[in-house]
Amino acid sequence: MLARVSKLRHYSIRALDGAIGGVVNVFFDDQTWTVRYFVVETGDWLRRRRVLISPIAVTAVDEGAHTVTMELTRSQIAGSPRVETDMPLSRQMELKYRDYFSWPLYWTDTYLRAYGAGIQSHRPRVVVNKPRVSREVRREPLLKRMPNIDPHLRSAGKVIGYAVIGSDLPAGRLDDVIIDSSGWAIRSLIVHADAAPHARVLLDPRLVVEIKWPTSSIIVRASRKEVASLPTYQAGDVGHVTLHRS
Repeated sequence: MLARVSKLRHYSIRALDGAIGGVVNVFFDDQTWTVRYFVVETGDWLRRRRVLISPIAVTAVDEGAHTVTMELTRSQIAGSPRVETDMPLSRQMELKYRDYFSWPLYWTDTYLRAYGAGIQSHRPRVVVNKPRVSREVRREPLLKRMPNIDPHLRSAGKVIGYAVIGSDLPAGRLDDVIIDSSGWAIRSLIVHADAAPHARVLLDPRLVVEIKWPTSSIIVRASRKEVASLPTYQAGDVGHVTLHRS
């Protein structure tokens, strides 16, 4: 299923044993262009506490009913560590949260390449005649080499509305984000093009050079004219969007 982030905000989240709440935001990685967390506001059963849920837990998406089903129970959600759902998230907070749900560390491969540090594989392996060492101790060398805040983790709710800056001039404004639920990849960015004020265009996320939080801007490798000449987006029409992956 292809869906805009603005549409996903109207989806409800169901656990194995009942409703959890509704999606209020999406956190994504602007390096891999992949969804990392749903920000879910729970119902009155958990005093509307906001929680983070990884797409790893998704078992089904019902577009007609606007629901996402998770392989979690309400008690698991209720017992999860409290976490700030506003950006930025600390790495230690993410580790604690993902350990609770037994979710893998999504940044492993990236930081193995970037920092050359070792980390335990998620594939089973046999260790002979070695004392057990806690996950926290095993991760210490890696964590010391990593920034405390993941610079590539972004809030869709915040970046929607950011100015899109072309290679020569301001080119438009981010209007929405299109997500593919089959792999939770970001397929396209919907941009209001300044040079074509009545048109929304589909921007390949690979054209993004940088997202700048201090200036609320998205820098792209395309001129103002090139952005305006991108394929146009018609409201509700996501079926023709092609996956922007090499």
